[in-house]
Amino acid sequence: MDKKLHELKYNYKQKYDKHFTSQDRNAIYHKISNKHNSTHKNLHSSFRVGLTFVAIIMIGFLVMMNVFDSREPASDPEIETKPENEMKPNPLQDETTFEGYVVHVQGSQATVTNIDTRESMIFRNIIPGNVMLGDQVKGWLEYTLSSEPPTASIEKLEIINDKSQNGSNFNENFAVRTALKETILKSYGTSNYDDLYVSNIDYSQDRHRWYVELYNSNMDKRERVEVSDNTGYIAKPHKPEESFQSEYTFNYEAYGQQFKELEQMIIWNLNSKWTELHHLSRQDYENRFGVIENIDYSYILNGAAIDENGTVTIDFRELKASSTSNETRKFINEIKRLVFQFDEAKEVYIQFNGSLKDTPFEISLNTSIKRNENEEPFDLHEDMLRTNKGYIGTFKYLLQYNDDGKLEFESQKDLESFFTRYMSEELAQEHIDTYIHEDQGNFYVNFSYEQLPTAIDRELFDAIKINDQTFEVQSDVQTEHGFKSLKYIIKYNNYKWYVDSVEVSPM
Repeated sequence: MDKKLHELKYNYKQKYDKHFTSQDRNAIYHKISNKHNSTHKNLHSSFRVGLTFVAIIMIGFLVMMNVFDSREPASDPEIETKPENEMKPNPLQDETTFEGYVVHVQGSQATVTNIDTRESMIFRNIIPGNVMLGDQVKGWLEYTLSSEPPTASIEKLEIINDKSQNGSNFNENFAVRTALKETILKSYGTSNYDDLYVSNIDYSQDRHRWYVELYNSNMDKRERVEVSDNTGYIAKPHKPEESFQSEYTFNYEAYGQQFKELEQMIIWNLNSKWTELHHLSRQDYENRFGVIENIDYSYILNGAAIDENGTVTIDFRELKASSTSNETRKFINEIKRLVFQFDEAKEVYIQFNGSLKDTPFEISLNTSIKRNENEEPFDLHEDMLRTNKGYIGTFKYLLQYNDDGKLEFESQKDLESFFTRYMSEELAQEHIDTYIHEDQGNFYVNFSYEQLPTAIDRELFDAIKINDQTFEVQSDVQTEHGFKSLKYIIKYNNYKWYVDSVEVSPM
């Protein structure tokens, strides 16, 4: 290897004639020495340090300027524009919390009202199932949206009334929830829940009863609902004292004999909380004159009789306000349905305290209403709507009119007659087995408002005619478990509309 290197070195020198002399070596050493002993070294180093220091100062200055510039600039009223769905501080005097009772829940939104401030707000980001109807809540507001009522995003939520009182079986929020459901089912049917307030709650330890007072600001109406602490159901209220006494007594013998079965049907149907005919005259009177009287304007029955020819006479107490022609037509249609379901009834007279002529109706009723087997429905949609309401109203009636769960029926036959007003015998028996409990000859409700059967309880539905007596009614309904498709088979027979079968399926 060394021999080879020497040959290469010799050839290179012969070709390029280059020599590295001692003089060349000394020149290189001299340059290296001058570099290490340069007089510019300290000056160059000081310049670099100074430049670094200046750069640090400039960076710090820029950071400070950026902090001050991050504040919101003052608004110019001439050019300021508000974004859509403006988010702004809580409108309630810049409070950061809102407290009230939950009067409506839908999905992740809850309507909360406060009777003290007469304010309402929609909490929009609640967790479904954590907040329920009747809860008294306090919400810490993250921000609110301009709306009517205001809509708020909730940062934190606290339930206040989820405790019992004086050893009660149920918590306060349960009693309020039961009272609110009763009020909404009975009279609301509207989305304006921000008009509904919980104004007072009291509990009687001696009577084991909750008293919940509700206030409707739109109607300026107060209502007290009693809830049994033993059963959790609506308690049967004390009957109000009648404002007057009638001197008239219906003479059964003058019109045949007492028609007790019809009397019971009339009492059940005409003045129930769910029926279209409930207090029509009082409602009409209040709407026209804007007053509320402490008088019962319902249809108060004096008696019903039937003679050997099948002529039925029904006598009511005089009403305190006239009815419109539309209300009169509904009333007559209901009377025909109730009377002519009895085969022995051929015609019916309606009178008031013995008078056929001086009735409070605008349409005279001084002639008899005769049975007509071929009579067609006057208003198909209205009849079906009434049937729908009557079907679900059967269960609402039972929940409202019971004494700590005990029903007023004296026999199984009475119970079946009640259920078959708006449903077939087969469907009635199915519901009796499911929703009614019998114990030693007494009948008790075996369900709550949360367990009501799914039903069409509104005016929007589709009806398909199968034949002259059978129709298929379809509607999409919202339940706690989402939307479901509901199908009724409704039949018409002997002046009676009724639900023959019900089919519920998920959408």
